[in-house]
Amino acid sequence: MSAPVIEYTRYQSRPFVADGSDPGPLQGPEATPPLKTYAVIDASKVFALPEKLTGGTDPHCCLYKDAAALGEAAPWLVELTLKGQLAANLITHSDPPMRWELLQYEAAIFFQSAADLASLRAHLRRYTSVPDEGGAQFLLRFYDPVFLSALIEAMTPEEKAGFLAPIARLSAIVTTYDGAWIYHQFEPTEALAETASAPLVFDREKRHQLRNIGFRRRAWAISKGAGHDAKTARDFERHCVRMMACDYHDDTRLLELFALYRQLPGAAQPDFLKTARSGAFSPRALGLHFCKQHGLTYPEGASQ
Repeated sequence: MSAPVIEYTRYQSRPFVADGSDPGPLQGPEATPPLKTYAVIDASKVFALPEKLTGGTDPHCCLYKDAAALGEAAPWLVELTLKGQLAANLITHSDPPMRWELLQYEAAIFFQSAADLASLRAHLRRYTSVPDEGGAQFLLRFYDPVFLSALIEAMTPEEKAGFLAPIARLSAIVTTYDGAWIYHQFEPTEALAETASAPLVFDREKRHQLRNIGFRRRAWAISKGAGHDAKTARDFERHCVRMMACDYHDDTRLLELFALYRQLPGAAQPDFLKTARSGAFSPRALGLHFCKQHGLTYPEGASQ
């Protein structure tokens, strides 16, 4: 087996304390040359972000050319400094409803680099719009913490080498259904540094990853409405992604099919998924078909 081109760490925690006694995953061992800490922040998720940045002292720039017109919905590259107020105001805000705003709303990714702000802006701008296999351009929200982890896993080694070239450590922090945080931390290895880089292509696998993230977020919303506990929500998410990929999107039917799926014998579950993928049945017809096969009652209006 070839050497990995990226070291990947995933660990879960409750939100770390705001007094600085727990540095969390954003800091690592000291490096030579010294590394600067940066964030790419999604302005569409942080109220009045351009004004907050302008009123602070942290070096920053918009990753889109027309900041005046697009700034309120654009990604912003910010150098987090000890003297600046961004971390205090947006990460460890003293007002509890706003504390951890960047993390609570999955509004930013964080990374460390020896490069300066201008060099990083030029590098990251290449990833705000990327081509598919046919050359059509797509806006890419690589700075979405949930999508970033899936995107990196879907990259080829050459694409990873290009994307992470100036980055020493990259952190994406996502929120779980029950309010805990999962840290995805990526560190390029020596093998990656020796890998020839290639531009990112938004191919079929990456498009599927993005689609599935949308499905998972919708599954969470349905779970919250149904009052699922954390374990049920995780099980429902996995099931829901499969069903939505079969073009089943009605919330009520998704809950009913999930309840039925859990009642099926284990040996029948693969056939249930295969039949759903075939497209031969509407959601309710699929459920009735398997109820008839296994002597079950269709779980009309089920929420669990």
